[in-house]
Amino acid sequence: MTDDTRSPLHRPVGHHADHAGDEHTATGPRQQTEGNAAAGPIETVLLDRDGTLIIDVPYNGDPSLVEAMPAARSALDRLRAAGLTLGVVTNQSGLARGLITEDQVAAVNARVTALLGPFATWQICPHDDAARCRCRKPRPGLVHDAAAALGETPRRCVVLGDRLRDVAAGSAAGASGILIPTASTPHADIRAASTVAVSLHAAADLIIARRQPPTGRRNSRSPDRLSTYAVLS
Repeated sequence: MTDDTRSPLHRPVGHHADHAGDEHTATGPRQQTEGNAAAGPIETVLLDRDGTLIIDVPYNGDPSLVEAMPAARSALDRLRAAGLTLGVVTNQSGLARGLITEDQVAAVNARVTALLGPFATWQICPHDDAARCRCRKPRPGLVHDAAAALGETPRRCVVLGDRLRDVAAGSAAGASGILIPTASTPHADIRAASTVAVSLHAAADLIIARRQPPTGRRNSRSPDRLSTYAVLS
C-alpha cells in the first residue's frame, strides 16, 4: 500500500474525554508484568507519532527538527519483515490552535517517512479538546479509520504509544495496546496501562512472538496474554 502523509483530516463528531494525570513523569526500575490482549493474530501495528516514532517537539512544523526515537527504524523494519502492516494515528491539536498548518504537518510526516520507512496509512486528528470530536485520542475514531483504510478489523490491530490515551484509543476500538513510556510519560499512565514495554524493540518482540506458531509444550498462561516489562517507580 502507498504511503499517504496527507490523509484526510477528521471532522468533529461526538464527545471527547478529558485527559488526566499529565503532571507526573516516568522513571525508575523495571519489573515484569502482564496485560490482556485481544484474541486472534495481530496483522496491523498502529503507532503514535510524537514520543513514539520521533522525539516529541511540541507543535513542530519544521522537518529539520524531526529526530527518530532511538533504534526506531530497526524496530519498525523488524515488524515489516515479519509481515505486519504499519500505520500512524496522531493527535495534532496545533492545527486547531493555529500553531501549525496542514502543509507543515505533511512536511513533518514526509520527513518521518524518510527516516523510518513507509507507513500504509496516516490518520491525523486536527482538533483540540474543545471540538469534542470522535477522533482525538483517547476516543477510538483514528483507530477505526486506520483499520478501515487498511481493510482490517480493530481486533487484529495493536496500538503503540507513549501515553495512556494512545492505548486507551485502541482499547475503545477493540484493539490491543502497548504503552512505551518515555521520561515524560505520567506515572498514572504507567500504573493504568495493562501492557507496558520499555522500548519499541521490546514491543516488537511481543508482537512478533505472538505471530509465530507455538512449538513444544503449550505455556500454562492463556495464549491471549502478552508479557513484557513495565517501567515503574
